Amino acid sequence: MSAIRSEPFNKEIGMRLGLAEITVKTHLTAIFRLLGVVNRTQAVVAIRRLGIEYGAGGEGAAPPLSAH
Repeated sequence: MSAIRSEPFNKEIGMRLGLAEITVKTHLTAIFRLLGVVNRTQAVVAIRRLGIEYGAGGEGAAPPLSAH
């Protein structure tokens, strides 16, 4: 994971979600702060320690957005 360069990765996430790159960076920074970490690798470790499942449809994954 440490090989991932943050800027292109944030840009790709933003494109997939229809968000600006800076919005992705802002949210990631807030998540890192809540977890007490400074990078993605540390965030993954912290999330695993908390026992939070993540990924496609895993328990703890966000529910799908409803189309209203």
